[in-house]
Amino acid sequence: MFVNITKSTFFDEAMALYGETFPINIREPEQVFLNSMSLSDERYHFVGMVIADKLVGFITFHLEKQYHIGFIIYLVVHPDYRGRNIAAKLMNYAEERMSSIDTDLESIMLECEQDENRNSPLEPFYKKFDYHKYPIYYMQPGLRDDQPVPMNLFVKTIKDSRQRFLAITQIYTAKYHEANGISLTKLQDYISTM
Repeated sequence: MFVNITKSTFFDEAMALYGETFPINIREPEQVFLNSMSLSDERYHFVGMVIADKLVGFITFHLEKQYHIGFIIYLVVHPDYRGRNIAAKLMNYAEERMSSIDTDLESIMLECEQDENRNSPLEPFYKKFDYHKYPIYYMQPGLRDDQPVPMNLFVKTIKDSRQRFLAITQIYTAKYHEANGISLTKLQDYISTM
């Protein structure tokens, strides 16, 4: 069963699972989730999957209808439930929800950690959903006033667009400025290196 996660519904469980899953250098403070949740329902989504009253995974994503692009931020599955198609169900749900809200959706992007060879261990999983590594030098802004983290950007094309890079930079700016509070000047510096 899918549920919208709110401050009073599975939020603490989601934060505990999140803390166990992501390394500190790419883990955002809890306040960033709360900031995102204060955006309109159309722009930010925090969706969990519950089995027998237990949160077994969640996905978060932003949607910018003005630029027809979605941005999957986190996909997390409890270790005891991995290998049971939970991640695939959450991905499908998020994509369907984005497409139902923005019928002109052109792209969905997500960022993924990279190893020392610039490869992402989850690339085979994302390829199953038609996400492909986008050919830019992509940096996740420093999330705790620290240095940015090189990541791989994966993009799924739903409709052709000559404005894809503009859409990527707009949702990047919207997410990291509005939710994380990172200065526009700093974000523009990162964008200029892409």
